[in-house]
Amino acid sequence: MFINISMINARMLHYIKFMFRCLIGSDGTLFNYNYHVKALIFFVFVLLHFTLVNAQKFTIQDIPLYWSDFNLTSRPASNGFVARISTSLSRNYSRSKDDDNVILLNVILSINKKASCADYVFLDMEPDSSKNALLNHEKGHLIIALLHFRKMIDSLSKRHFSVRYKLEADSVMKALWNEDGAMSAFYDNDTNHGIITKRQLAWEKSLMIQFNNLCATDDKIAFEAQIKLQID
Repeated sequence: MFINISMINARMLHYIKFMFRCLIGSDGTLFNYNYHVKALIFFVFVLLHFTLVNAQKFTIQDIPLYWSDFNLTSRPASNGFVARISTSLSRNYSRSKDDDNVILLNVILSINKKASCADYVFLDMEPDSSKNALLNHEKGHLIIALLHFRKMIDSLSKRHFSVRYKLEADSVMKALWNEDGAMSAFYDNDTNHGIITKRQLAWEKSLMIQFNNLCATDDKIAFEAQIKLQID
């Protein structure tokens, strides 16, 4: 976890001033025995509060996935499970009008509704708690895709490319997309497709921490980006 300086607002500064008033005694000495321990504990509490608020900038409820994003059918998965999500990645290359040594790569992460299916009988018959738990499991798959999408953006932005930039960039994207598939499969195995509640909740917590760390400076969850590829 980390502290974002932008989170230190007027209230935070007020707390800091209070701490120093407590630390400095009436005689001007640095430590006032009667107050400094309590003030220090209070200050640590404030720092932890702002750290946790920042670390939980996005929650799983903020992940934009709804049952309307699924194609409702009967028992969509051959393995007998009641839902599955499919995501896809599209990209387009164009040359920058401002710099001949820059290629613009537009990438979009999409939910493939035709291949994303949910059992309409389950959605009709099961209580909201069961439906929400299943949707959160599917959100986990989307978060994994978003994590690798963001890693893809960061990796491509830092690299330099040759005239074979398409082959090189596509290779980076393919490797990370394969990594996404492997992690998603492990997620399903470890949670038994969300059935093992304890493991599912642990994954949700871990995924959201990773997501918030990667997207700490983002105001919204991004599904598309334009990357400037530097050509040497």
